[in-house]
Amino acid sequence: MRSAGARAARPARFAGAAPAMQRMLSTAASSNIVEFLEGNKRWIENGCVSTPATGALVDHLVEDPFNPTAKKALVLSCARSVAPMDAMFDTNPGELQVVRVCGNMCTSNDGVLGSVEYALSSPAAPPLLLVLGNSKNAVVTDAVRKVMTEAGREAELPATKSSWLKFSSTEEGADLALVDEMTPVARDALLSEPHGSFDKIVELAGKLNVWRTIETMLTKSPVVYNAVKEGTLAVHGAYFDVSTGKVGMMGTHPSSTALMQTPPKVELVRTASAAAVPYEEAYAAMVAGNARYANGYAGMHKTDDDELMLQLSEGGQNPISIVLGCSDSRAPVELIFDMKPGDLFILRNAGNTVAAAKGSVIGSAEYSVANLKTKNIIVLGHHKCGAITAAVQTVLAAAAKREDGTFDISTIDLEAVPGSIGDVLRDIVEVSAKAIEDIPDATVGEQVTLGVEYNVIYTMEKFIKFSPIVQDGMHAGQVGMYGGVYDIIKGHVNWLGQHPELERILGKPLPFYKWKTSPYGPVANAKPPSSPGAVAAMGALLDGNMRFVQNKPAPPATSFMSTSASNDISDVDPTAIVVGGAEIAIPIEKIFDASPGSLIVQRSMSNIAGREGGTLFNSLEYAVQKWGPKLLVVMGESHSSTMQDAFQQLSGDVPPTVAKGAIQQRVMVSALRATEQVAATPSLTAAGKDVFKQKLAVELNALYTIEQLMTSPIISKAVKEDGLELHAAVLDCSTGKVNFVGEHPMKAELLA
Repeated sequence: MRSAGARAARPARFAGAAPAMQRMLSTAASSNIVEFLEGNKRWIENGCVSTPATGALVDHLVEDPFNPTAKKALVLSCARSVAPMDAMFDTNPGELQVVRVCGNMCTSNDGVLGSVEYALSSPAAPPLLLVLGNSKNAVVTDAVRKVMTEAGREAELPATKSSWLKFSSTEEGADLALVDEMTPVARDALLSEPHGSFDKIVELAGKLNVWRTIETMLTKSPVVYNAVKEGTLAVHGAYFDVSTGKVGMMGTHPSSTALMQTPPKVELVRTASAAAVPYEEAYAAMVAGNARYANGYAGMHKTDDDELMLQLSEGGQNPISIVLGCSDSRAPVELIFDMKPGDLFILRNAGNTVAAAKGSVIGSAEYSVANLKTKNIIVLGHHKCGAITAAVQTVLAAAAKREDGTFDISTIDLEAVPGSIGDVLRDIVEVSAKAIEDIPDATVGEQVTLGVEYNVIYTMEKFIKFSPIVQDGMHAGQVGMYGGVYDIIKGHVNWLGQHPELERILGKPLPFYKWKTSPYGPVANAKPPSSPGAVAAMGALLDGNMRFVQNKPAPPATSFMSTSASNDISDVDPTAIVVGGAEIAIPIEKIFDASPGSLIVQRSMSNIAGREGGTLFNSLEYAVQKWGPKLLVVMGESHSSTMQDAFQQLSGDVPPTVAKGAIQQRVMVSALRATEQVAATPSLTAAGKDVFKQKLAVELNALYTIEQLMTSPIISKAVKEDGLELHAAVLDCSTGKVNFVGEHPMKAELLA
């Protein structure tokens, strides 16, 4: 195990930029803004789109390592857009990196901010972050409708489709989450324009939302704050007029000087207000934390002790995992998993056992599951365990041996053992005897090692049998339990997985658990959609993608103004939602050669859906409910750099920032499953393992996003009653072809 002092030095992107460099980057940002305005003018006038420097658009999906494209800006814009971003600014492929969410919102440390931090943490990060609002924004419009209705001005509201009036709290089934996030800026706009028209208030609210998004990033993201402070990044607002196609630059935040006075407070610990972490994500986080510890990168979380204690005392606890470990002083649980105070709910005794159904171990664990929202349980043994060693020695010395080589442990007089040690041994002599029986010719040390593993598995079984609360959580697919053995010499945990006979223990088939723990086979021929609306939407996507691959896009309009559909995008019903990665260098509309307004495109790093209640999640619920499309596609990317980062985390890389961690926690689930499957696959070359692992992980990640979306009552209702279908897909960056994986194999179980 490498010591902390042996950590490799890692370059910091924002470390002390010199004044000359700051001026250069500031000049670059200003120059890029001018270029964007000139490009926007060309687009409005004649629909001109710059020709790629070499080859077709598909040739730019994979970065040329010898001639990389310099990124000019990271743009945060709305998922409901009239045109691809590179067309709007007439830029070349790869010059813009785009994060998109309904309402171009960023109100908390979630997947939106995490995606922004990811992009800005790259060594090739752009000098400009542009937050782009737009007129006729659906979320802004709904929020303004809501506040004007509350103010008694409902008669002034323009007519709209009744199916789109989802802001009303009196409407059954209406979703308020995303509109509620937008409501504060709508109220601010109404306060500033108390006698303004509906259109005037909507425009002001849209611009205030741009400033609110920038304010969130400056006050909640250390990455954004430090980059701005040191002059390596300029953050500007902009506003796109859908009626004219013109983008107006709004400049920097009017209160940027005041906002930059105080650095963002880093979230030091988890508190009771944080969302519960699914057990798969908690398990992946534990694997990554232990890998950091074994590699010497543990303890790198920067904390302020006073602030930490304040958060712990006032915020309540919300641990991601329960750990039942051994009392051995050489196995300090928080340290070996590189976790912060508040992350783990720890139970320890000699031999990491569960001796009785009615006791402090089971009761404490049930408290954490039922009251603290903990979904993951770890049973942790360790090498050279003193309790198991004593049990093995006791069996060898005192148990009668039968003719078949097994031991009769009833002949052991544990009452003669001094003190309460006999009570400890009573619970582990059975598994110790089993270990000796299975390898009778091995050394005592080898028998102890096997006994430790057997004891972990046996403890897991008793844990489940003794706890109705844990059983109920497992039946519902909400609680998971994993075993592991800590190597006190090397510092790493040898993971044993979930109990191999979980279905027997719970007494019922668990098809979703079986799917999760069985090897995943990449889909060769995906089942096509079945509902008429989904069939039509999928057909349009496939046809458009074929045109993209063949470099034969449909003829564009000669100018923006000649595209009548784009002049009032609010009247266009999108046929599909595409959830894609912010890493993809080409606009997703172009990958499907889609007509203006026909798609809602949400983009975040590695196509995650965020947390339930977060902006990314709320955005998709809003889009499903408001526009009622029949197809939602979660599209992974064959060359995903975020997935590569997830593999690095699992191998013990330095911990990510809090916001980046919101991305990684989701992605590592699929990265870990793929890693474990490939490790168990024989006869693969080193290169073959890497290629296969990436392919598995990208597909599984798209399916995992669907799993999370299906937890939404709004989305599951649309699937059950309205014909919505959720399909996974993977963009092959080598060819440009989108390969559809199909609906989730366990769709019925997810709906149930």
